[in-house]
Amino acid sequence: MIYASLLAADKNNLEKEIDSVEPFVDGFHIDFMDGLFVPENYYDISVVKKTWLRTRKPIEVHLMMHNPEQHFEELVNEGVERVIVHYEIMRNAIERIQMMEEAGKYGINLGIAYNPETHITEALTDYMQIMTVNPGKGGQRFIEEPLGKISSRRYIEKMFPSARKAIFSADGGINAKTAKAAFAAGADIVVAGSYIFKAKDRVRAIGRMRNTGKR
Repeated sequence: MIYASLLAADKNNLEKEIDSVEPFVDGFHIDFMDGLFVPENYYDISVVKKTWLRTRKPIEVHLMMHNPEQHFEELVNEGVERVIVHYEIMRNAIERIQMMEEAGKYGINLGIAYNPETHITEALTDYMQIMTVNPGKGGQRFIEEPLGKISSRRYIEKMFPSARKAIFSADGGINAKTAKAAFAAGADIVVAGSYIFKAKDRVRAIGRMRNTGKR
């Protein structure tokens, strides 16, 4: 599956941007940042509102921030399908349990993102987003090493019962070539922003990624 990251879209013409790719992607990915966990600072709930009004395809929100649970209720009320938080913000088992409980309180389909250098030592949810760039900025160069976490998914699924039906996504630096590598490693979803929205022919760009994922 291919999710279009709206971080690379023109926010001043968001509805038009969404419409240009909506029939050809499987979902939309929205990045929010707090300026602390990552250098950039961006949170605009209107992006979620506009996306929800233009599509009925899944919407996931990636919260690159400390204390992401502060936004859970607002995001759920806006129709978000999945909320992704970073494993790195939860410093110990107690904080991880608290995050899971808070997500459960709002009925959130919670995903966990892992930075390139972070190893998977436990599976908290059945959705794992493997960062293939350092989070916080679009258009970065793809880092190949994190794909090892995806290619070892059978081991992870065997070790952690909660991961036996897990969805693995690759996020960052995705284009036709790197999408092929991600799908070959076992990814279920790739998240692409600049490659889609900066392309002269967006439909063709999406098609190239989709063809690489065929088995």
